Amino acid sequence: MPSLDLGKMNKILQGRRGEEDLITTLRRVRGEYGHIPPETIVLIAKALKLAQSRVYSVATFYDEFRTQPQSVVKPEREKRIDEQILTDDSRLVLRSIGSINPENIDSYIAVGG
Repeated sequence: MPSLDLGKMNKILQGRRGEEDLITTLRRVRGEYGHIPPETIVLIAKALKLAQSRVYSVATFYDEFRTQPQSVVKPEREKRIDEQILTDDSRLVLRSIGSINPENIDSYIAVGG
């Protein structure tokens, strides 16, 4: 990971004091870096005169913050309804799905139903 630009961090932290500025500061850091780099937690805690554990707990509690860059994740394709309901246990019961005509009793009997 590249080192932090202390000039940017100083600008973000300028005029910030105390717990009431914590969320705003974390949002500004996230806006600058895309996440909350762990090394910024020390700087934020020092500037706001808070425990590092407090800054870390807030940065990891809220869904809007991440302490690691977000990896590029390909969205999973949506499963068809039969894929959603078919588990290993249900395959025995539903093994003929798609191969019989559900409106024809003879089709069902032909596969041993």
